Amino acid sequence: MDLPLFVYVSTKEVKNREIVRLLKEINVQFVFIGFESGNNGMLKALNKKTSVEQHYRAIELLTNEGIGIFASFVLGAPGETLSSLEDTYQFLQRIVELANVPYLSASAFIPFPGSKNYKDLARLFPKKYDKKDYLDIEETMLDWAGHFCPDLGPDKYSRFHKLIEYEIKINETGEIKSYFLTNLHY
Repeated sequence: MDLPLFVYVSTKEVKNREIVRLLKEINVQFVFIGFESGNNGMLKALNKKTSVEQHYRAIELLTNEGIGIFASFVLGAPGETLSSLEDTYQFLQRIVELANVPYLSASAFIPFPGSKNYKDLARLFPKKYDKKDYLDIEETMLDWAGHFCPDLGPDKYSRFHKLIEYEIKINETGEIKSYFLTNLHY
């Protein structure tokens, strides 16, 4: 029996047709790709070691072999700007046109304990974040956006709301695409 497979890949792993053909040969139907951003500066800030150009190349290779893509994005990396958010939104709109993308999601960046970004945040607020067992996610996201995404608005609340605005915008695009795909009859 041929079981359809769903695998996680990075665009830097989808290098050539041979790799994609191997995925198809083992019956991979969909791949999950954490694109994270449609902006090269943000990809660098996230240490993704890939580029928007590599994203498009992977999309082309996967699409040519009929492999669908579940796309994921992270908003609010260090230095996120309105321009980089808009680049990401334009990128996702383009990939939805180019490929079989039945699902996409976006979420605001959360620096988790132990990560370099969390340590950066803890240095700013040592009493609040240093050696804590409990993490208030919303408060952490507010503090993060307030200090590491200064170009998104005048204060931490407006910066955080800008991230959420784009998160909703991207997720709504995914819901619309998913609705149409699940309601198509072949």
